[in-house]
Amino acid sequence: MKSTGTRSARGYLFGSLLLLLVFACNAVVLLLVFKPVYYDVEAGQVATENIIAQNDAVDYASTDIARQAARDAVEPILRVDDELIEEQLERISEAVDRFDSFMIAAREIWDRNAIILGESRVRADIPWTTMITEENMQAMLNTYTLAEYLDSSIAFLILDEYLPIGIEREPGENPAVYILRDALLEEAREQMESGLDEDELQEAAIAIRNALPDSIPQIVRSELALNICLDYLEPTWTEDLQATEEARVAAASLVPVVRISQNEILVEAGEVITESDIATLTSLNLIRTHDDDTAVYIGMCLYAICLYACIWMFLVFFNREVFTSFKTMLSVSLIMILSQLVCFAAVHAETRIAPVLLVPLLLASLHDRKTAMSMNVLFGLSTAVIMGADYGTLFNEQALVWACASIIMGQFAITLRERDRRRSGVLLAGLVSGAIGGLIPVARHIILGDSFLTAFISFGFVFAGAVIATVLTLGLTVVFEMLFDLPTDARLNELLNTNHALLKRMMAAAPGTYHHCMMCAQLAENAAEAVGANALLAKVAATYHDVGKLKRPHMFSENQGNAPNPHDSLPPIESAKIILAHQQDAEAVLQKFRLPAAVRRIVREHHGNTLVAYFYNLAQRQQPNKKVSEALYRYDAPRPSSVESAIVMMSDSCEAAVRSLNNPTKEEVTLMVRKVIRGKLDDGQFNECDISLGQISRIEESIVKTIFGIMHDRIAYPEVQGD
Repeated sequence: MKSTGTRSARGYLFGSLLLLLVFACNAVVLLLVFKPVYYDVEAGQVATENIIAQNDAVDYASTDIARQAARDAVEPILRVDDELIEEQLERISEAVDRFDSFMIAAREIWDRNAIILGESRVRADIPWTTMITEENMQAMLNTYTLAEYLDSSIAFLILDEYLPIGIEREPGENPAVYILRDALLEEAREQMESGLDEDELQEAAIAIRNALPDSIPQIVRSELALNICLDYLEPTWTEDLQATEEARVAAASLVPVVRISQNEILVEAGEVITESDIATLTSLNLIRTHDDDTAVYIGMCLYAICLYACIWMFLVFFNREVFTSFKTMLSVSLIMILSQLVCFAAVHAETRIAPVLLVPLLLASLHDRKTAMSMNVLFGLSTAVIMGADYGTLFNEQALVWACASIIMGQFAITLRERDRRRSGVLLAGLVSGAIGGLIPVARHIILGDSFLTAFISFGFVFAGAVIATVLTLGLTVVFEMLFDLPTDARLNELLNTNHALLKRMMAAAPGTYHHCMMCAQLAENAAEAVGANALLAKVAATYHDVGKLKRPHMFSENQGNAPNPHDSLPPIESAKIILAHQQDAEAVLQKFRLPAAVRRIVREHHGNTLVAYFYNLAQRQQPNKKVSEALYRYDAPRPSSVESAIVMMSDSCEAAVRSLNNPTKEEVTLMVRKVIRGKLDDGQFNECDISLGQISRIEESIVKTIFGIMHDRIAYPEVQGD
């Protein structure tokens, strides 16, 4: 059995060169798309031509201006400053305390004068002006910092109200002052906590004065209390910086992003270019900001190199069969190049209508799922940059959306195509996947708050692109099938139709061979499924593997019925030539009916170079004294080169061998199948294909199980003997 390490280096070389060709095409497309468009303009200049946006983009400059305007329109949010209120109340309280100290000092003067007069109580007819001179009163007001509120005349009147002559009190005992403090602080707090502006201070002071209780003398309320409030009241409103900033951020966030559509005219010819226009053009990379664009081109090529290096590694390590097949890689490469060119053309028309489903649909229809999925990811990531087409950045918002939409709907298409391999399955896969892909840009529009019409238009364009890809796939599938002779599932399923001309001919001319082929087809299909091989290809090859017998159907035992066997009258060498010829005859028939090369290869290999043992042994018996050349009795054909080919060989030989048994038991069938397969293995028939002993064991089990499923009605089991 051939090891994967002995594969021809030529296959890897050709696969790498073809992938390099696809990379070169992709790199050229990227460089063409990213060819920068610059406008040589400056602020204050009159535009000589229309300045046009090259792609969908966000106008960050205009967006920032609009959001700053929204921030500036937010008025500062005010709150009452509790700390300031406490500070003001403390100052008012201190002023009342100074007034209290002033009253205590006045009382002490009174008491000293009473002692001088030799009386315990000063007579009522002695006024305060006799006790304290005008100059002393003013000095006292200055000492206790009350001169700014009261003059001396008002101070004498207040003393008359608070310390009436002839009333004896202990020094410092002045309950009227306590009432003033409490009432003044209470009313002042109420006014300040309601919030005060600069122009409300006088009105608030008057309101405090008017709210004081009548137990406080009028002159104290009108002069002292009012002046204290006028002096110490300050605006209590202060800006809440955090709340204001949050409000401004919220206002700015409500301003929608200013978006620019591809081909939108930014500045019309004849208009004066403003500073705002320059900011917008700069943000869109429409004004050159550097002298050399080489770095951009190098970056794009580096991005493409990374993508293709990843795909190269995947194909080499996980998809060798495709990578080393020149014909398969050539078809894959052409599909990739064709799709890239189609998408490149779409950039110059309407980006969203690009048929990005072309790659996954074609590859899923023409090749295996693994190849389709890997190339779908490669195509999605490479063409997303083309679809975004934003010079100056690798992945803009539009490119990211396209990458997601392309890969997601491609995976949907591959999965649906895998479930339905008929040609009509392309239509269902394309339309459903297109609808799924169209929802990706719709989701973006919903998030951005765009209108329903905008979202619907985007969905329509993406779906239309999917329809175009589906139509192209239906047409190109047939072209690629014929051009590369590909055994697609759709083509193979058509070959299994019993109305196929070749099957109808075999059914009529060689019914025994037809029945044998149908039996082998069932054996091969089940065995291929058991080891993960291409069951459909194995089934079709087994169905047509003996069409070469149509040239001389009566020379094969399954078609003779009760007629005499013509080989009884022929020398062994002549009989062997007839038997050996049917494999070469099959090639001519299959080419005439244009069966795929993969099917013809398996048919050509299904006998390998095995020995026609019956006629070889017969010749030896008839000529015991003569050496019979074994080479004359061996098939002149290559040995199986694939797992499917080996499966068809085992199915053919086992079916024929078991059919030769007369009412076989289960043990006899199992032993016969094992003997046949071991004989092929010992003869080296599987040395050229990648098949393991474990796979051979599972194939053997599957063949035995299928034979019993087909032949159970004519297998006689031995009776159980009684005691």
